[in-house]
Amino acid sequence: MFARGCGKEVRRRKHGTRGNSGNRGRAGYILDAVHNLVTMAYTDQQPTHVAYADESFHNTGRYRSIAIVTLSIVDSRNANKTLQCTMRKSGVGEFKWSKLKSARHRFAALKLLDHVIEWVTKGGLRVDTLTWDIEDSRHSIAQRSDIRNLRRMYYFLFRNVLARRWPGDCVWELRPDETSFRASSHLGYLGNPDELNEDTSRVKVCRVIEVISDQEPLVQIADFFAGIACYSRTSYASYEKWSRASPGSQNNMAVDISNSDRERCQVLDYLYRRCKDHKLGVSLESARGLRTRDPRRPINFWWYEPQGSYDKAPIWH
Repeated sequence: MFARGCGKEVRRRKHGTRGNSGNRGRAGYILDAVHNLVTMAYTDQQPTHVAYADESFHNTGRYRSIAIVTLSIVDSRNANKTLQCTMRKSGVGEFKWSKLKSARHRFAALKLLDHVIEWVTKGGLRVDTLTWDIEDSRHSIAQRSDIRNLRRMYYFLFRNVLARRWPGDCVWELRPDETSFRASSHLGYLGNPDELNEDTSRVKVCRVIEVISDQEPLVQIADFFAGIACYSRTSYASYEKWSRASPGSQNNMAVDISNSDRERCQVLDYLYRRCKDHKLGVSLESARGLRTRDPRRPINFWWYEPQGSYDKAPIWH
């Protein structure tokens, strides 16, 4: 079991608030998604599996993303210890995608990726990332609520991963990255979603806990994948320019891109090549961004696509 001192436990409220306040922590958004999985009833059983969650650019830029890292509780203990040791040796301490602008952070990112590839190929870990385009027909609407839409995206991701990619007897502990907001005082409730189906009836959650990412660095993996998923789409032109440069010029000023893009393009290319080497079904060049066509794959870059003219993002009331 994780030590209780590693995070702030956010307990379920029988009735939450419906407020549209922007001052919400990640745990608040995730609790909204959990409440939407109505038959996902909270249980007193001890957790067997854990889901680490984080998001990137949920209210800025054209592309937005969220990511969850799922694995067993037992495996998470060993993985967190391994990642802490790796970050300490890298001289980084805590990895954030937003800080990937130097060679030191690039080397740390490559080491993180090596661990992830090792674990997913052994079958003990999944990384699922959901990205959406605010210029598509679902999101390009007046009065769109990015906060309510984020809740819905968390719901979609939880529904498709926890219910459909793991056995039905798993008991889940959800662990979003902590924020400076008091999420426990802003627990919202959205009511029953239209998308409820029989798959969600077998999901069991025991609690949601905000965690400190340097103490439980698996949440740094969620941050990394959410960040690189957005970057691969927003900055694909930079990657294309970098990748077309002659050999030997990719690490010097001959490539007309920023220093941070130069570092990030190397990491993006490394991730793609490692996935390709292990036949993980991740595409990049054909999609002009990281994308996985088969959602059963353990590294799943899912692009949300509008389901029809009826599919619209939630709006402010």
